Amino acid sequence: MKLSIIICVYNTPREYLDAALHSIKNSTLQKIEGEYEICMVDDGSTLDYTELVKLYGVKYTKTENRGILSARLTGARMATGEYSAFFDSDDTVSYNYHLPMLRRAEDTDADIAFNGWATHTERARYYPKKDCSMLRTEAALGDGALKCFLENEGRQHSFYVLWNKLFRTSLLKGAFEDVISAAIAERTSYSEDAAICFYAFKEAKRVEFVNTGLYFYRIHGSQVVNPTSEEKLRAQIDGMTATLAAMRTGIVGRADEAELLVHVNEWAALMARAHYSVARGAGYLSLYPYIKEKYGIKSLSLSTVRDGEVYEHKILLGDNFEEVDSILLGISCGNEPVRVKYPRRTPYIARAVRELTKEGMITTDTSAKLVVIPKYKIPFKKKLLYNAFLYKMGLIFFKKGSRARNFLKKFI
Repeated sequence: MKLSIIICVYNTPREYLDAALHSIKNSTLQKIEGEYEICMVDDGSTLDYTELVKLYGVKYTKTENRGILSARLTGARMATGEYSAFFDSDDTVSYNYHLPMLRRAEDTDADIAFNGWATHTERARYYPKKDCSMLRTEAALGDGALKCFLENEGRQHSFYVLWNKLFRTSLLKGAFEDVISAAIAERTSYSEDAAICFYAFKEAKRVEFVNTGLYFYRIHGSQVVNPTSEEKLRAQIDGMTATLAAMRTGIVGRADEAELLVHVNEWAALMARAHYSVARGAGYLSLYPYIKEKYGIKSLSLSTVRDGEVYEHKILLGDNFEEVDSILLGISCGNEPVRVKYPRRTPYIARAVRELTKEGMITTDTSAKLVVIPKYKIPFKKKLLYNAFLYKMGLIFFKKGSRARNFLKKFI
């Protein structure tokens, strides 16, 4: 088995899970049918997913409710592929996502491979233009792998989440064991991704950046990462500070220890500002001294504009994205090469056409069938709403965690 895709589910709405599984199956993974598997861990859901499991041929196990870290560990142990990728049960991917990562990892003997990501709300799809993982082309080698992970200091979302990466399965299992050995497993709450990634990058010898597709991280009100109570926010603080402490211990003795420690401490300062901003916005005044104690700081400060600058410039994807992706998939998995007419100024489509041309599925032969790839349909209202200047103004006037900001999120 070449690839294991691990999905952990806990009462995920069936329509979200159906969309997730459909996007995996209706992708270029069709080219290696039988050489990849989908491993699903049901962490004690009350919902019944039997029909979806049968429909998509999923390798399934159900456990008692023990939390996401335990579920992911179970998934990693289920995996039989040489490489593994995690997939959140309410997300989706574009037509050409996992296969390019697998091929690059196999070709270069990489331990970790990245691909692009985007946000999917009820109203729009978009990706951050300034995310450096999506701009980087050169591999990170040896000790440079962990430096690559930490030098972003928590600001680059793509570096410290699990779902946009392919891991060598043996490396991933080792990272889980390290997390457990570090005795932070019970305290992790929304920071388990960062902990697992830290240990994986620490041992990785080669990290590749692919950027051929997009993983759509869905934002909705029922996400478990939303600190909807003082207790949940306290748990997030516990988990994050435990993870940061493990990172400090994990870099001891390295030649670049001093440099990496600066990055970890800057990450801690970022999270202290973020948690204070959320606590202040939600009115959790009793958490103020707790934040100081856990992060080891003397005074509290709010999040800065720089903290969120990577997300200022967004590239909008059209309302007809699924139609466009379906056409690209048809070309990629077709029996004969075709000619195409396409919007050349649309980065995602232009990149896909270049890749398909390299693969020999797009030709200039005038006798070949002509396929028209339509332009993205992006209403003017959305272009205005996702304007970089307006986003920055929103960061300034609508503080993190405030009721006004939460209200504004309903419209973006």
